[in-house]
Amino acid sequence: MINRLPDLGVGLGFRPMLRKGIDNNTDQIDFLEIIADH
Repeated sequence: MINRLPDLGVGLGFRPMLRKGIDNNTDQIDFLEIIADH
């Protein structure tokens, strides 16, 4: 899944969407930020 998505897409696209959609699950957001950094 990570390989299919471009780094810019994961960093800029998914982060804001997940922050708006998932405010309660901060652990998942942190995990996605770590993935975006890699």
